[in-house]
Amino acid sequence: KNRDEIEQYFDHFKNTIDAACSHMQREESLEGWMFINHISMQIIYRLFRILKTIPLNKKQMLIHKYSINDAIEHMKSIKQIRFAPGEFVFSEMNKSTKILLNQMKTSII
Repeated sequence: KNRDEIEQYFDHFKNTIDAACSHMQREESLEGWMFINHISMQIIYRLFRILKTIPLNKKQMLIHKYSINDAIEHMKSIKQIRFAPGEFVFSEMNKSTKILLNQMKTSII
């Protein structure tokens, strides 16, 4: 079980965030690249856990309907608009994104 989870982790690392190689030449740049990828993988793994554990219906979990990439694509459409210093509003979300967030029991606001 653990080996499968580790393989999935590295598969997401290579494919979801496209981090197979860094092409960095300076040590500081490489450390920054590694830090950003580490944070990205923590977010992706948390998303994976949500999709894997929350039921879609009586027999299936959300992961059976949505892949991690699907969930990320839905969330890419959410924008935060700045009207004035300290005044932000979220853009309107489409229906399918609202449904996914509701099923995930997650709120953006």
